[in-house]
Amino acid sequence: MKKELVIAVILLALLAVFSFWPTPESDEKQIQRVIDTIESGMEEADLSMVMKQISEDYSDPQGMSKRAIRGILFQQFRKRGSLGITFSPMGIDIDGNRANVSLEALVIEGSLLGLSADADALHVEIELHKEDTTWRIVSHTRDSFIE
Repeated sequence: MKKELVIAVILLALLAVFSFWPTPESDEKQIQRVIDTIESGMEEADLSMVMKQISEDYSDPQGMSKRAIRGILFQQFRKRGSLGITFSPMGIDIDGNRANVSLEALVIEGSLLGLSADADALHVEIELHKEDTTWRIVSHTRDSFIE
């Protein structure tokens, strides 16, 4: 009887521990968090927040590298401040350690209420790779759909 009680207590303790054990976040949620962090970083003009989401291996069809993006954003944030960005719901396609995200973005630069704002509506394709356990952006393309 004593042996059964000890086993029951151990099983209950294990059950209690595992019921509070965090479940791993799905790849889709991790990718969504990367995109959300980019959006927040742009809106807060937080260069570090944005750059942490971009891989050292970043390269896009326009010939941009991570270093070039850092320079462009540094100038943007220094001279004009943050960017207002609104993303549409995104399509996420995951294939192993690679993922593609497709979305539309409205980008507002400058003062909106002061009437001196530039805006652009973009179709954006983003490629991500899972580096160890972290998803990072390795490339993207963007096309304006407002002329």
